[in-house]
Amino acid sequence: MKVILLKDVKNQGISDDVIKVSDGYARNYLFPNRLAKEATKQNLLELERQKTANKIKRKKEELRACEISEKLKEITVKIFSKAGENGKLFGSVTTKDISDELKKQFDISIDKKNFNVQEEIKNVGVYKINVKVFHEIYSELKIEVFKQ
Repeated sequence: MKVILLKDVKNQGISDDVIKVSDGYARNYLFPNRLAKEATKQNLLELERQKTANKIKRKKEELRACEISEKLKEITVKIFSKAGENGKLFGSVTTKDISDELKKQFDISIDKKNFNVQEEIKNVGVYKINVKVFHEIYSELKIEVFKQ
């Protein structure tokens, strides 16, 4: 019997794969546990429509990410922090601070986990950090830290 996997099944395949399994395995394990559905003509057409829709959605997200990436290269995020007289900060600038200021100043939402800060920001000055905008799309962001 041919089935369409709804979830990843160990040693069988991943979600949306069409595989051939024994009738008993499908009826007694895959169907009751909602891991698969029968590969009828209607279900196969629905799967193809869903795959096409997912491709279109991913392409739109990728284009949006490219736009954001280009915008990030042009902007500078200004962060004000308390510092001593020699320019050393009391604490450091975190990725959460950068994410919050980016949202506040430019209305761009990027999760704090997507910032790759090579060196800790513990002094007043200008820093460049890498940002993961989308799966394979990275950008560079300029950060300027000022004494408050």
